[in-house]
Amino acid sequence: MVECSDLREIERCFGQFNLFDILKVTNNELRHSNVLAWLLDPNGSHGLNALFLRKWLIRVTHDSFSGKAHEIDPVEIDSAFFSSVKVSREWHNIDLLLEIDVHDEKWIVAIENKVWSTQHSSQLARYREILDRYFPKTRQLLILLSVSGEEPEDDAYVIARYDHIAGELKACVKEMEGAIGDGPRLMINHYVEIIETRFMPDSRVEQLARKIYHAHRRALDVIFEHRPDITEILSEKLSELVGKDGAKVGLIFRNYAKGRIWFRPNSWILSPHTDPIVCCEINFYFPDKLVLKAVAGPGDQTWRENLFKLSKVKSFRNITQKATLPKQWYQFYAVQMPNFSTREVSLENADESVLKIWEWCLHQVRSGEFENVKNEVATLLTIYPPLPSKEPAALDDPIT
Repeated sequence: MVECSDLREIERCFGQFNLFDILKVTNNELRHSNVLAWLLDPNGSHGLNALFLRKWLIRVTHDSFSGKAHEIDPVEIDSAFFSSVKVSREWHNIDLLLEIDVHDEKWIVAIENKVWSTQHSSQLARYREILDRYFPKTRQLLILLSVSGEEPEDDAYVIARYDHIAGELKACVKEMEGAIGDGPRLMINHYVEIIETRFMPDSRVEQLARKIYHAHRRALDVIFEHRPDITEILSEKLSELVGKDGAKVGLIFRNYAKGRIWFRPNSWILSPHTDPIVCCEINFYFPDKLVLKAVAGPGDQTWRENLFKLSKVKSFRNITQKATLPKQWYQFYAVQMPNFSTREVSLENADESVLKIWEWCLHQVRSGEFENVKNEVATLLTIYPPLPSKEPAALDDPIT
């Protein structure tokens, strides 16, 4: 490897000064959406005015236009006067929503942004239904933006790729050379560089990586097999912290697995020698999502049904609503930690990340909202049928 010039070149690609690398947001979907919101807003401090918005929309619609009357024509976009543009983030969970006033009508552009994650839970169809409800009889452009040009599960969406963004940005910077300040130019150039080296199909980095792997496959396979798993490291460290500090605030550690830590409030423990009927879970099994949830396991069906109804009547906060009671594990409360991704965690900042997670979880369990949930469930547990005493079994996997 000492004599591997390709390795030195790929290290140079990652070793150059880049704001996104320094901030450790290269793979963070939320941060990419924030940058795109800035670039697509004609009033942003980038100095591009509406040029990038117009060019990118023309590119996307040109590649997908089928001639249907309700579609927004790329020629219309080229000639339209944008009297106002409102850019919203996470509007009804839609990554980016653009409300564009054009002449005497409004255009709606909704963008679902996927960096390394994929579509799930029929989300595209749900977003379309929300838009139809809030913007009836309004012309809409629904875009699925991804690194690879992922095929949308909903036919109403059109495909856009990150290499389109890089290409149009480079053209805009060249065209607006004298109008862009040094700061915005640096930011845009760094963003283009990240897209071209990490996201574009068959990029130079990909070519070098394949070449190096082909030449040193056996050695690299051994390295990959023994590389640290940051999710396992976080799980072990966080479980130790919950076990040590949780008892001080009335939280009893139960068990942990990769990406999942289980604990219970004191008031939820019927007996120290019975399996948990209900417990709390810190779940970061998936890299771009950390959720603090409360779950109910298998048990007395009548009691489970009562808890299910109670969670609906009391409107327990939940990021995943179920219409019917699941047969096994049931999530009846859940809140998601904002701006979290294990992709941004390294061995060097693992302890700092664990403290950040635990502090956020403590803030949630101390909130009035969770206190109400905890007390309601504790009261309901007082009428749970008597349980036989036995040694605690290994906790089953209650995720998703």
